[in-house]
Amino acid sequence: MYQQSIFNYCKALLLIIICYSCKQDVNNTGKVVLEGKLNIEEPGYYALIKSRDAQDFKNYYKIIDSVYIDSLGDFSLEFEASEPDFYQLRRPAGFNLFYGNSFYLEPGDTLKINQASDKIEFE
Repeated sequence: MYQQSIFNYCKALLLIIICYSCKQDVNNTGKVVLEGKLNIEEPGYYALIKSRDAQDFKNYYKIIDSVYIDSLGDFSLEFEASEPDFYQLRRPAGFNLFYGNSFYLEPGDTLKINQASDKIEFE
């Protein structure tokens, strides 16, 4: 009797999980926000690329977006992401702003960087 009620409970739970998963949106695209203040040598446009595209010269120019970083180092960038990935900000000459470090960002993430205080915040 006890085993039968546990079995029925498991069946009901499985049915609820299946129904819920069918209703979820297949397209998981979401806005990603990257903003902050950086210590930069000169203001200008900087490129956002996926880290895997930075490894090979033939893929180097697959820029997702660009952002203007002003003379105070302030910037704000919003872009659409369809899947989690590693990203880099690159100088116009092609060098990574963070010495080879990448950011792992998912759709819906907000990343705030304050290089002056060595503080990185996720929301």
